[in-house]
Amino acid sequence: MSDSDLIWKPGKPELVFSVPIVDVYRVESLSPDGKQCGTYYRIKPKDGVIIVPVLKKDGGDFFVMVRQWRHGNETVTTEFPSGIIEEGEDPAVAASRELQEETGFSAGNLTSLGKIYQNPAIMYNTCHIFTAENLTDTGSVLPDEDEYIEHTLVPVERLMEDIGTGEFSHALTSAALFFHLRNRKTH
Repeated sequence: MSDSDLIWKPGKPELVFSVPIVDVYRVESLSPDGKQCGTYYRIKPKDGVIIVPVLKKDGGDFFVMVRQWRHGNETVTTEFPSGIIEEGEDPAVAASRELQEETGFSAGNLTSLGKIYQNPAIMYNTCHIFTAENLTDTGSVLPDEDEYIEHTLVPVERLMEDIGTGEFSHALTSAALFFHLRNRKTH
């Protein structure tokens, strides 16, 4: 079987619902064999960034993370800083901005680790992943008006033990940690 045997033929997407951070579309698609037509919904959030900030302090390695309430699962999570890329903004610029806004740190080195699709089954946006190193604490946290967050230092060993559990269950944090570790292994 080749890829062409798997490809559906989507019709023109119809906007069903729109809010500031996401659009929802309905699309009629024809199956690869041309026999089935299905109605599918596609969610288009804004593209985003997630940053893995590494801080060397007092002889140890720490991740600078943020704690915040998440409305989707109604819990407080501890995760890597992240945010939306503004219209026309370069992902690296967005990563630097979000790191500063959410943690008060700026990065001496910001390395792009790649991008992922958050959930391609229903979503079509990208999330760009960066590692931030040689951090400087500017002492100036500038969260968005509706962000109630605190930054915290998490020892690397603790996150490695607890990732995917409790407060560290944010899937994008797990993905970003994987990209960070893979980059460390190859450099």
